[in-house]
Amino acid sequence: LAQGHFPLPFLSATLLARMALQALMAPSAATPTRSIAAALPHFRRRLLRRQRSGVGGCAIAALGVMLLTLAVGKAGSSLTGFVAPPCRRSGGVPPRLAPTPPPAATEPPSWGLREALAALAASAVAVASVVVPPVAQARDGTIAPPTCVSIIDSAQNCPARPSKGGTLITEGQLREAQARLDEAEKKAGKKLGLEESQLGELEMVNFWQAELKRLTFNKEVLGNLRSEILSGSASPLRFPSRLTIWADDVAKEVEFWCEAIGMQRYESLAGGGAVVAFGPPGLMPGEEGAFFGLEIQPSSGRPAQGGAPSRARLSYVSVATPALIRISRVIASGGVLIDGYGYYDIRSPGGIEVRAYIDDRRDPVEFVALAVNEGEDMAAVGKELEAFGLKPSGPYQMVSPVTQSYMPKLPDGNVLYGGGDPKLQAQVLVVPIAKPKQKSFFELLPRGASIVMDDQGRPTVDILEQEDEVTTPISLVQGPPRLTVLFPKGAPAPSALAADASGAEAATLELSK
Repeated sequence: LAQGHFPLPFLSATLLARMALQALMAPSAATPTRSIAAALPHFRRRLLRRQRSGVGGCAIAALGVMLLTLAVGKAGSSLTGFVAPPCRRSGGVPPRLAPTPPPAATEPPSWGLREALAALAASAVAVASVVVPPVAQARDGTIAPPTCVSIIDSAQNCPARPSKGGTLITEGQLREAQARLDEAEKKAGKKLGLEESQLGELEMVNFWQAELKRLTFNKEVLGNLRSEILSGSASPLRFPSRLTIWADDVAKEVEFWCEAIGMQRYESLAGGGAVVAFGPPGLMPGEEGAFFGLEIQPSSGRPAQGGAPSRARLSYVSVATPALIRISRVIASGGVLIDGYGYYDIRSPGGIEVRAYIDDRRDPVEFVALAVNEGEDMAAVGKELEAFGLKPSGPYQMVSPVTQSYMPKLPDGNVLYGGGDPKLQAQVLVVPIAKPKQKSFFELLPRGASIVMDDQGRPTVDILEQEDEVTTPISLVQGPPRLTVLFPKGAPAPSALAADASGAEAATLELSK
């Protein structure tokens, strides 16, 4: 529950079903239902194999098996020696179980009201465990950077990665990991496979090999961006590099973005501000860089607004996280859980909304969403962004249909703006503010039963609820956020350009509060 993988209605139904089963199967001379017992081993294996590896999937599978055990009462002797499935975050399917064969039936099975109701309740909960969103995993270490999700005291235990020297450090770590693996295989007298060693020597070798490939890839991306941005005004490339927000408690906001979202702290600014990112922000030379930064400034030092701000307001920040976000860390760092069913919708202590899903990106910050009134304001904001060199590419398209399938539907008319490859750098999504629709009583009722496909592509029966109403979230910001875009030198810009440390020039778009 603390991880946000179990919807509250499912938990409530599970607990109520367990209480009902305990009442139904109270100690008495209940006749063992051997026919159910005979089917349990096969069904239990199928149930476990339907769940994806992960803490949530294993726990739900264990609940289903527990209720089936309760349903058969004394006939549960066939479950002797049952061991809960290994709940681990690594990939793979829990191993098949080898239960003791059930005793041969010596009399026809006898069914009573208690047995029938118990079996029905257990079956309902077992089916419910299948339709709960699976715990998704993504971690292609050759693309996604290592993050600090759920690391307590991230400043000490997950410091910022240097922009230079990462390759040398990684090569040294790889040599040490390979030496430990060679020693472990020598002691074992064989080649070790994944999860065959408690110390995980092979896993560490694989990690550092992937990290070396990621650094090589990131260095190439950074080099190409620097070459194009610094080549002169003819380049069409623009690089959205930073979002500035204001917070009453900078330290708490930094803790949230580092320990709940997984960023690291890269700069401490004069006046008490800080910059956090998933890697070295900006376009400074090196092996690591070109990550989107979040600049957090104290609200007490917010300067007076200069000129007319944009008609756009900050909606949310979209993050494709390679690691599971722990809701316990969100709460502990002052964040608020808005929704956690199949994806993450959370709010920072400073009021910034974050929508996250599982996927691998070079920079996990996918885009900054701006909320705009329909009509003239949409057109005006579009012209502003085009003046910054950001080009429209049409409505947003899901990049990971599996892990994004439970995310809220975006309003029609949304437009994605970017200054380069959307897979390699952050973008800007303009979202019209959806107007609430008044629903009739009948529109609030479930749409009825239907045959739907489960996560394995098999048909199953489910109740179709009404589709969620399309809404546009607005971040509860402390002051007008600012979006900074890097330009090539000499390129035309809608506002005064400031020199950036990388050698590029920067222009800032001030949003409305």
